[in-house]
Amino acid sequence: MLAFGFSNCETVVDIDLPTADPKLVIEANLDFNLKAFNPLQMIRLTTTTDYYSPQIPKVHGAEVWVTNNAGKTFHFTEKDQTGEYYCDYFSAELNDSYTLHINYKNELYEATEKLIEVPEIIYTEQKITTIISEDLYQITSYFQDNPDQDNYYMVRYELEGEKNSYSVFDDKFSQGNQMNTAYFSSDIKVGDELYIRLYGISKSYYNYMNTLLGIIGGGGGPFEVPVGQVRGNVQNITDQKNYPLGYFRITQYDTTSHIVN
Repeated sequence: MLAFGFSNCETVVDIDLPTADPKLVIEANLDFNLKAFNPLQMIRLTTTTDYYSPQIPKVHGAEVWVTNNAGKTFHFTEKDQTGEYYCDYFSAELNDSYTLHINYKNELYEATEKLIEVPEIIYTEQKITTIISEDLYQITSYFQDNPDQDNYYMVRYELEGEKNSYSVFDDKFSQGNQMNTAYFSSDIKVGDELYIRLYGISKSYYNYMNTLLGIIGGGGGPFEVPVGQVRGNVQNITDQKNYPLGYFRITQYDTTSHIVN
């Protein structure tokens, strides 16, 4: 009878949420492999929309380009009305600064980032560790930190069938030493292959990701819908009140994989 009563009390309620003018959302992640030349880069442009909207609006007709210290320009062109803008001849030099420019609806957006060097992943090891009476696989990757500068890192773990997971950290207590980053799981199985990608990132991007991951609780990666807005580094030069969301990053990364045994 209780179950019957509860089932009859269920009511679908659509809350009339407030709406706001759409904001430009910029996903500009220019990432360069430490061991391979990859000149094809992509920038994705969308806008915010109502909570109940089933689709994320794509941005068409924007002008997108990136300039370097020497004034060289890399133009990005939209492909097939996808909101994805591509450049197939991008080249980057370590420690150079790069500026993103977007002209959309007669408003100019800009952001500048520096390409940071990343150390090579030296080796990866696996063991079983116990945390709060639960046995977990621990897969640890090791790399050598640069002693001559303050460094900030992001690591991405990718496992087939699972959402990518991210974390960020710095070398504040390990400067110049061998550092490591570890993945813990009770669900991973023998034969599964874990892909590990280590990024060298700027302090600004470290702060941005640290805040964003804190808001979403670390689950599901940084491209889930957050409970609040996190301001990135892109500025609306034309109208500062109409600020965009998202971030322009340019990074170097190293990658490896580990098969669970």
